[in-house]
Amino acid sequence: MSISMKYISLSILTALSLSSTTVLSKNYQTVSFLPEEYFSEDSEDSLADFYGDEEFVSIATGNKVLIKKAPSVATVISATQIAHMGAKTVAEALENVPGLHVYPSPFNRMNNSFSIRGIHTDQNPQVLFLINGLPVREEYTGARPETFQMPVHTIERIEVIRGPGSAVYGADAYSGVINVITQDITALEKSSYGISYGSFNSSNAWYKNSFSSEHVNFGIAIESLKGDGDEDRIISRDLQSIFDDTLGTNASLTPAPVSTNYNILDVRLSAATEQLNANFWYWNNDDAGQGLGAAQALDPSGTQNTNIYQFDLAYDWQLSGWDAKVLYNYYQLETKAEFTILPAGALIPLGSDGNMNLVSPVGIGLFTEGLKGNPAPKEVLNSIDFNALSSHYNDHQFRVAIGVSQRKLTASEQKNFGPGVLDMEHVSQLFSSGQPIVVDGILTDVTNTPYVFVKDVERFNSYVSLQDQWKFANDWELTAGLRYDYYDDFGSTINPRLALVWEMTQSTSSKFLYGRAFRAPAFDTLYAINNPVGLGNPSLSPETIDTLEVSINQQLSKDFNWSTNVFAYESKNLIEFVPDQGTTTTTAQNARGQVGYGFESELSWNNITGLWKLNYSWQHSEDDETKQTIIMAPRQLFNAMYDSQITESLNFNAKLNWVGDRARQVGDTRPELDNYATVDVALHWDLDAEHVWKVSLIGKNITDESAFEPSHPLVPEAMGPISDYPIQGRSFYLQLSKNL
Repeated sequence: MSISMKYISLSILTALSLSSTTVLSKNYQTVSFLPEEYFSEDSEDSLADFYGDEEFVSIATGNKVLIKKAPSVATVISATQIAHMGAKTVAEALENVPGLHVYPSPFNRMNNSFSIRGIHTDQNPQVLFLINGLPVREEYTGARPETFQMPVHTIERIEVIRGPGSAVYGADAYSGVINVITQDITALEKSSYGISYGSFNSSNAWYKNSFSSEHVNFGIAIESLKGDGDEDRIISRDLQSIFDDTLGTNASLTPAPVSTNYNILDVRLSAATEQLNANFWYWNNDDAGQGLGAAQALDPSGTQNTNIYQFDLAYDWQLSGWDAKVLYNYYQLETKAEFTILPAGALIPLGSDGNMNLVSPVGIGLFTEGLKGNPAPKEVLNSIDFNALSSHYNDHQFRVAIGVSQRKLTASEQKNFGPGVLDMEHVSQLFSSGQPIVVDGILTDVTNTPYVFVKDVERFNSYVSLQDQWKFANDWELTAGLRYDYYDDFGSTINPRLALVWEMTQSTSSKFLYGRAFRAPAFDTLYAINNPVGLGNPSLSPETIDTLEVSINQQLSKDFNWSTNVFAYESKNLIEFVPDQGTTTTTAQNARGQVGYGFESELSWNNITGLWKLNYSWQHSEDDETKQTIIMAPRQLFNAMYDSQITESLNFNAKLNWVGDRARQVGDTRPELDNYATVDVALHWDLDAEHVWKVSLIGKNITDESAFEPSHPLVPEAMGPISDYPIQGRSFYLQLSKNL
């Protein structure tokens, strides 16, 4: 590791001591001000009563610890906060996390992606997304499943760590980890339901309840989330516009809106005894929109249906001073897509394999109904994990975890282009005479042939993880961890972590952190074939990152808290699709390294008017060889939230999200990206003294800010770029809910 310590510098905030308090303190304080004896591990129950459960975090170590003692830079968002801000999805709830920017992926149907500390590549697989500690990802891309959005009404809390987490969670816990913890629906004291409706014909409805028998508790939660998308998010230039300019055609559908419609169903069923817990989760997004399209060309008729089925079974027991758990997890992801990759009337240069080729074509195809493809991958995961947490042995707390998993990918595909579909001898003959081949919309099934977009593959992974939390002095605690992972398709990797936490005073704590993480090559980067977008490379190595951090947290009173952390990292072997010489194809390569440094500061002030939470983050990241600033990632973020319990029955919440300083690629001819700020508000009114009925009015981007998120520059540069993505405009929602 060669991270220069000159990059690490502390940003000192001037702290004011203010003592006023409101009823919001329990729900929102980051760390409360208590005498030192209250921080002992033996007093966690009483602490939970005082702090509220959101003051503890489990994502940093795999077991519950006070957030101020967690050996990571962590943020916790409680169910109360989610409700007060009026978030409809997890992505909306994450918008105010320091150093985290939610943006539309330029390569994955405008999926919600998360840029943390300037780290992201094509598919944004560097952030591990967990639900109740179990990964939710698509092994084909390594990222969240395409079109994935998660509704919020069954969420208990969201825990986020910024920085590496592979020593606990393994692959893809690279730049950060997001763990969504759902409610224990088997233990609900009241059933509840609700409904909302608002702009863009969007609706949200949910129901949750619990039942019990003599020995078993049951729970059910159902939520739907639908919307047509903002028709004012207009794209003026797409990939087909570039082809039209080059070939003299007029096939592009621009100007037109991007397709961001969604139709989500989320179902959870749970059963629990004293030691055994079983959960079933079904998630579906039916006929989801394609954003800007599979190949950055508008596709208003394209659809995608994604299904997730998950079943997990956990058994807990205690043995000789150890709390142990064994967990079996079954996860199935099915995706069925109908893409019009390029629109009807597209004139496309074809290579010798029948795929698009602008550099060395052997023919021309006129696709009268468009370039069409219907890929349908299916992934199945089976995993078994065992972990055990010790009682305290001479001020040590040990955690041991081992596990094995197997993931299989099978693929089917229908299309009207490429090898096995087009008669390339006929195409070449027509080309020599100056004529294109005319291709209609009839699809050929290439499943179980060498011409499918990816071959059937499977991956076996095993791991062992060790961790020791050692309180070697009254005010000092050292956490040391190590995880070894073995993959049968690319080898093994070892990832350590060290964290030193110092309770400097009763109100001030500091952390000194080091961690290494890795990201496994995804199936598309290893095995993709016959893909007009990108080809796999079986010789890839995993991405790696080493990170150093220093953090200071100070609680000047129970109403005023500030914290600052600084970081520096060095990442290697970042995987990207690189253009191939003499053709328009791209192949996955360990393309580059990246170094970065920056800081994140937070302030929380609870006064007589309400709660104020402010944070500012700054980062600089650059290519380790060219020294070029990393494109698209915001270098500055500022967030502010105000929450006030105006009366016992009336709550008001407002938040501001400012995004600034995003770089273009060298040679990109588009104007610089403007900074922008959005403002959201929410008003919640309890209609009765028992707080059973509640009505809410929620507004998003109420100033109707006109702003853009960057699209990726396309090559060759001479052909010109496509349009950036307009953000969603002003919207309002009315919500009614009832607790029975």
